[in-house]
Amino acid sequence: MPRQAPQIDVFIPVYNDIDFLPHAVDSVLSQEGVTLGLVISDNASTDGTSAWLDRLAERDPRVRVHRNATNIGALANCRRFFELAEAEFSMFLCSDDRLAAPDALASALAVMHREPDVVGVYCDLRYIDGAGHTLAKRRFDRSGRYDARAVLRQTLLSGRNLYGIPLLHRTAVMKRYPFPEGSSYSCDVYLSAKTGEE
Repeated sequence: MPRQAPQIDVFIPVYNDIDFLPHAVDSVLSQEGVTLGLVISDNASTDGTSAWLDRLAERDPRVRVHRNATNIGALANCRRFFELAEAEFSMFLCSDDRLAAPDALASALAVMHREPDVVGVYCDLRYIDGAGHTLAKRRFDRSGRYDARAVLRQTLLSGRNLYGIPLLHRTAVMKRYPFPEGSSYSCDVYLSAKTGEE
């Protein structure tokens, strides 16, 4: 029986993060109600991450590992997303982050199917410690549609990301806005601002 094409590609760039990456991966692979692919770009890790990824890909056909021959830098590794994501919808997840609910992607996907002109779905943020215990929550106090230009203006004035955490985007829209050079710590705001213009 052929493998079902994923509805969602979750992309994780990683370098030497064997302590946190397994938690991020588990939070993705345990998502319910969606078919997904997990695309991981390993930036020539040296701490056991590469071997762990090899074992993971052997046992789970949803996982595709891309390995850079040498460390190409964090931003260039993040930009691998624009080459490797193939599904109609996608999520960019840092290797030390995780999805907090098993229906997070299914809920976001339902919005995308219901509202075909929506290009991105965002969520709140939970800060956790190494054991996964919640330390604090950051709520963005927004639901439904919002004025992306107004949020950009507020973000620039405050110096803080006020969009929310990008949970799911239409891949074709994301691929129109590859992260520019020098944007490593503002990639999410850049992407939110550009896709918000759609």
